Amino acid sequence: MTEQGKANNVALLTGMDAAEGSASPNYGKLSGAEWHKQVQERYGDLAGKFEALYPPANDQSAGEMGKIRARDSGQHDYWQVRPWWLTP
Repeated sequence: MTEQGKANNVALLTGMDAAEGSASPNYGKLSGAEWHKQVQERYGDLAGKFEALYPPANDQSAGEMGKIRARDSGQHDYWQVRPWWLTP
């Protein structure tokens, strides 16, 4: 539609709040063992490097690291689509 000149030039507002996933009953409640398992499954051979960036010291901090990782992942997703935002 843009190439055909049929799209309207309107502002696009996107975003997320700091606790975007907080509606989930499991939000921020991972144990250290669950955190480690999810990291291993998601990042495989890179899990050690990932855990160096998001190091859970105990069960409570594993939940906090889960929140931070989710927030950072959401921000990354917005930057991935940014070129689309800038398309005239």
